[in-house]
Amino acid sequence: MPIGITDEHDELRLSVRRWVEARCDPSVTRAALDAEDDTLPPFWDDLAAQGTLAIHLSEEHGGQGAGLLELAVVLEELARAAAPGPWAGTMVAAAVVARLADPTQAKALLPGLADGSVPVAVVVPVGRPDGHHRS
Repeated sequence: MPIGITDEHDELRLSVRRWVEARCDPSVTRAALDAEDDTLPPFWDDLAAQGTLAIHLSEEHGGQGAGLLELAVVLEELARAAAPGPWAGTMVAAAVVARLADPTQAKALLPGLADGSVPVAVVVPVGRPDGHHRS
């Protein structure tokens, strides 16, 4: 069952699904898996231009001003298609920066995350209860 819970969320889900189907058929994912080097997927610039990477960010930072539920709808559709690229890390990093960074940091970091020029991966260290990290 899709995560969208209102008519607007369902419209967003369908819009993203149509976009993904037009730009990320299974051959795009297969090519990314078979590639020797990691590169941005061919649809990356269009994904950013659509505002998808920044749907959850304020307009002040290059976003669309939606919330985390709308972000979840977009993430669900990209994941459903197994779309390659650092979209999840970029969107999550933007959400964390928007929430936790001071205004100067946010102003410096968010525009690049929003427009796709600064794709990122999120790394979460796994720690043990005694505070030491696994090696």
